[in-house]
Amino acid sequence: MTAKTPEAGAVTTGDDGRGDRLRAGWSEPKPETIPQPTAAPAAVALGVTLIAFGGLTSSVVSVVGALLAAGALFRWLTEMHDAAEE
Repeated sequence: MTAKTPEAGAVTTGDDGRGDRLRAGWSEPKPETIPQPTAAPAAVALGVTLIAFGGLTSSVVSVVGALLAAGALFRWLTEMHDAAEE
């Protein structure tokens, strides 16, 4: 049995014992956890779509779209801010 050697330019990650290899100059990606899934981006997109569609149909549709987009954007940014504090 032969021991595997790191490829040229590869660097081991260190003391965690996993033996993962990173390319030279690379580091562990941050954050190590991903944010929780949210429907806010889809709601923002729907709101923008309603704003555009309201331009063709009725200003009421545009107002509903603007309210939806603003509320969803606020929620999305709030969730991102809360996740960053954790």
